[in-house]
Amino acid sequence: MFCCLASVASGAEESVPARLQRLAAEAQRLSDAGRYQEALTPARALLTLTEQAAGPDHPLVSHSLNNLALILQKIQRPAEARPLLERALHIDEAQLGPHHPGIVRSLTNLALVLQDLHAYDAARPLLLRALEITESAYGPDHAAVAVALNNLAALDKEQGRAAEARPLLERALAIQEKALGPEHPAVALTLTDLTELLREQGEYATARPLLERAVAINEKTYGKQHPLVATSLNALGILVRDMGDYAQARSLHERALRIREAALGPTHPDVAESLNNLGSALYQTGAFAAARPLFTRAIAIYETAYGPMHPLVATSLNNLASLLYQVRDYAGAKEVYKRALTINEHHFGPTHPNVAVSLNNLALVLRESGEVLATRPLYERALRIVEAAYGPNHPNVSVSLNNLASLLHQLGEYEAARP
Repeated sequence: MFCCLASVASGAEESVPARLQRLAAEAQRLSDAGRYQEALTPARALLTLTEQAAGPDHPLVSHSLNNLALILQKIQRPAEARPLLERALHIDEAQLGPHHPGIVRSLTNLALVLQDLHAYDAARPLLLRALEITESAYGPDHAAVAVALNNLAALDKEQGRAAEARPLLERALAIQEKALGPEHPAVALTLTDLTELLREQGEYATARPLLERAVAINEKTYGKQHPLVATSLNALGILVRDMGDYAQARSLHERALRIREAALGPTHPDVAESLNNLGSALYQTGAFAAARPLFTRAIAIYETAYGPMHPLVATSLNNLASLLYQVRDYAGAKEVYKRALTINEHHFGPTHPNVAVSLNNLALVLRESGEVLATRPLYERALRIVEAAYGPNHPNVSVSLNNLASLLHQLGEYEAARP
């Protein structure tokens, strides 16, 4: 991922190329270990030194800008990543021209950051442009076109446009199978994306064999103890959990956790993801005592890796709070949900959809604990947020409408609840 000028000097004093190589290697090592906060320091230093050594408009500067932005994106700081990628794209276009395939990297990375910022109208033309450039440069059946299709499908999926996303993923899959072969790991990635879409649409029977095929591809490609196998197992575990097969989900998540702990170490953020997934499988079976320490451990890993105000901390806090709600510890759930809300407001701003999720969660526990009147402004605010973010016809808007209508019905405001 990280690159630099080739080293041609030697001697006791570290040369500029040697320092560039050292910084690149350090940033790469820390990123691979999931230590993204620590990786920022060498990545920033690498960018500064590359600018000094090669000039501010050199293609290597664009490469360093992209890499630094990707780290910032990993730790959910897209607002900081955006200007870096805008500058990288400007450099690429000036060096290569507006239609060169070499600008697709910066176009795509910028679009993904805009997507994280929910600037969908700004992200879409960039992804469409990346697709057009790739098709023009390589032809409609090239594997690179499949990557562009996958990115566009992910945007459609996030916007609730499943009908538009599915044919894009199916076309990407067909391209990869023809261009790369049916057992290529890129095929496994697209299969995983397609099955996630099918899962959300409730097409479990269609999704399961595709996801099992993705697991088999990754096992054959990398071996059964590789982290990418764990990624596929996690996806399969979530699918079978949604199908109600909680015992199988638990087994899959336990295996994924073992793989990740062995390959990545016990404090890697991917381990926290597996802890959350395993905890959720246990939660579904009512094994709350077994699930609770997993959620608590996931929180600790994320806090250490990213800091106490990171949104992944909020995600794990939500899991813990939901468990506390189920065991009727409403006071405990209320405090944990409040902390999750504070993190999401701090990180994303007061009108982000993640804030709406936290508002709905907090309103639920307040309502259950008898603080019914306090829930109405939370539900109303959540509804305003999701309508502004997604438009009036998104499924998330339906959830907020139902929550508010149910409350109004409870309060006896039947006419207000009816629409």
